[in-house]
Amino acid sequence: MSRPEQTDSGQSDRPQELTLWRSLRSTAPGFIKRSFSAKFLFSFLFVVLLISAIGATTFVHIQDTIEDDASEQLRSTARLRADMVGQWVLAMQSQTRMISASDRLPTGTRSDVSLLLRRSKAQASLNVIALHYVDTTNGTIRASTESDVEGKQLSSADTPWEPMVTDLADSTTAPSAVSVSPDAYVRENQSVVAFVTLTDDRSGAIVLVGSLQRHLLSTESAVATTVVNEDGQALFTASSSDVDYGNATGFAASKRTRTVQLTETEDHLRAFSTVEGAPWVTVTSAPKDDVYEVADAVGSNVTRIVVSSVLSLSLIGFVLGRQTVVPLVRLRRRTEEMQSGDLDVDLTTERVDEIGRLFRGFAQMRDALRKQIRDAHEARRQAEASRREMVRQNERLDQFASTLSHDLRNPLAVARGHVELLRASLQDGEPTPETLSTHVEKMDAAHDRIDSIINDVLMLTREGEHVEETTAVELLDVATDAWENVDSRDATLSIDESHVIEADRNRLLRLFENVFRNAIDHVGDDVEVTLGLLEDGFYLADDGPGIPDDEVDDVFEYGHTTSSEGTGLGLSIVKTIAEAHGWSVHVDTEYDGGACFTFSDVFEDEPLDFEDTQFAWGETASQFEWGSSSAGFEWASPADELEAAESAAADDEQDTPESAAADDDAAADRREQPGDFDWGLERDG
Repeated sequence: MSRPEQTDSGQSDRPQELTLWRSLRSTAPGFIKRSFSAKFLFSFLFVVLLISAIGATTFVHIQDTIEDDASEQLRSTARLRADMVGQWVLAMQSQTRMISASDRLPTGTRSDVSLLLRRSKAQASLNVIALHYVDTTNGTIRASTESDVEGKQLSSADTPWEPMVTDLADSTTAPSAVSVSPDAYVRENQSVVAFVTLTDDRSGAIVLVGSLQRHLLSTESAVATTVVNEDGQALFTASSSDVDYGNATGFAASKRTRTVQLTETEDHLRAFSTVEGAPWVTVTSAPKDDVYEVADAVGSNVTRIVVSSVLSLSLIGFVLGRQTVVPLVRLRRRTEEMQSGDLDVDLTTERVDEIGRLFRGFAQMRDALRKQIRDAHEARRQAEASRREMVRQNERLDQFASTLSHDLRNPLAVARGHVELLRASLQDGEPTPETLSTHVEKMDAAHDRIDSIINDVLMLTREGEHVEETTAVELLDVATDAWENVDSRDATLSIDESHVIEADRNRLLRLFENVFRNAIDHVGDDVEVTLGLLEDGFYLADDGPGIPDDEVDDVFEYGHTTSSEGTGLGLSIVKTIAEAHGWSVHVDTEYDGGACFTFSDVFEDEPLDFEDTQFAWGETASQFEWGSSSAGFEWASPADELEAAESAAADDEQDTPESAAADDDAAADRREQPGDFDWGLERDG
């Protein structure tokens, strides 16, 4: 940015400009200072007077300029038209000389010469109308492109160019000289002239009849050109008028000086220019009305300018006020609505100027503020979800601590008891292999039991409350992989139908493994497990005795088990995985072929089309209505089991190796009794 100019004293000229502006304001009348309307009107009148003065000056200047330009343009056009006619004459003369130089003319037969003339005419320009070859020795038209004159005498053929041939044959001019007819004559409804030259041996003459194309004389404008001879008679003209230019002003001067002469008549401007190569003069004329019509339009244009200026100023004032004040008022109201908490206000605009950028800036600010508020709500929601997850994990940790403190005591006591028995056997004497094998198997089973409890606890701990990512998986593929992962023994898996669902494959795999182990461990090695589809999900059923009525409400509760070796976590894991996917898991009490676990709300697309189903749904005091089963089970509620765990903890202090081993054997005997099944899902290893 340039600095203000400095005066000799080193001070800026800015104060002087301010002083000048104050002086102008001080000279203004008081009513103008006090009224914005007066200021606007005064400025408006000043602009109108200024435009009127400029318009009048422009009118005079344009009128003089138009006259000068018109004269010069007409001079240039006349010179150009004369040059074009001269080039045409030169081209006709060149073609005439070229044909006369052919060696076939003196020696060729009539047919040969006729063929030569016709070929020459075909190859010549469109301006060539006819070609004739005249035998100057006998005055006969020996050959011609016009068959009606071929073979005739010049005297009887009535050809306008006969005198030119006779004069040229009697003259002593060089054979290469080309004569041009002084007058034009009509041929095929157009004006033509003849070009005549002798052959090299002067025994014959070539006559070329040509016509000047009309586009060389006129254009689409009003400017027209006429070619006249030395007497001022028209040879070629673009108009139908027959004007004698012999006495016209400028005609004689143009022939004498060989320059362009400009004259003015009552209604036309004329420019005379001589033609090189022929005794002709071109007359280029234009009507004054067409030449000076621009000057006539200037006066009306000045009036239009003044009127349009006034209207434009009024329109501009109205538009500027509407395009600035109104949008700013609307923007102020929108900001007040945003201030009151409404962030959905409409700030759209199609303008691309500063007002539009201002609107878009406020819109971006609104969107950023709305995003920050949305992000804050999302962060609060995530924090609340994390807090709930932490509370859930803490509750589970408390439950896991109780499980570990209670369930690990029994297998540890069994292992400790058999260690003491083994030690006692070794002290009493050398034990038998059967005795050693029995103690080792019991300790190994106790270790497997401990490992199963720990694995179930870890699995349940690691299951989140929600599944974050899912993929499309085939039920058949996951069920088959899960079946291969468990010790299925002689059991069989039957898959009636399959379907693609959205799920976490690893979690779904663990769900199937737990249900399969439960069926094998509590029904038998030869159990048959069936996977089938429901209207909105799938089911897993076995052919065992089923679940009794008083057990179905608690089978999914944490820690619920009817087995002395069960952890009570298997079905809790199944339920946790199902609910993490957003599914519902139930025990179908109407299924009379064994135990049946149903998983609903699985399909995201349209439910499957089942007209009838063998599964009936209901609600109990919790949420389901359960059917009946003939099998009898003993079970303990979580409260009773906690009390039993506390008693067992006190009793474990008094357990002896013999009593622990006896309890383990008794538990094994109970598992082998028919009709008494443990439905708490446990994992072996």
